[in-house]
Amino acid sequence: MLYWQAIRNEFYNRYAKDYEFAYTNLRFYPADTPETSEKKQRRSYSFSIEGNHYLTQREADCIYHMILGLTIKETAYELLLSPRTVEFYLKRIKERFQQPNKKQLLHHIANTPFYTDFMASLHNEFND
Repeated sequence: MLYWQAIRNEFYNRYAKDYEFAYTNLRFYPADTPETSEKKQRRSYSFSIEGNHYLTQREADCIYHMILGLTIKETAYELLLSPRTVEFYLKRIKERFQQPNKKQLLHHIANTPFYTDFMASLHNEFND
């Protein structure tokens, strides 16, 4: 009985870096790999000089795919998100840009002077 309890504990603690494993090799963090604290730099995309109209990286990804003509479901599939999450991002963006619907929002974004740089940077990001 104690053996199976130890196996269960090792399974539950497989993400703990300081837990001693005695029976299994379930460790998620191998002991011999050096710890690196490299975090991906989060980007934001500004659409105004004042900085009050901006998109986070995930919101920009959603808008990019919608500008390309994808639906909310197709955008969610491409980004490995739930369609509801994409709808939530779209709702926040519409509130921030003060646009009543998706069509007017995409038209507003396409008519800003920042649009070409925005599309070029995301095109490079998704096609590299």
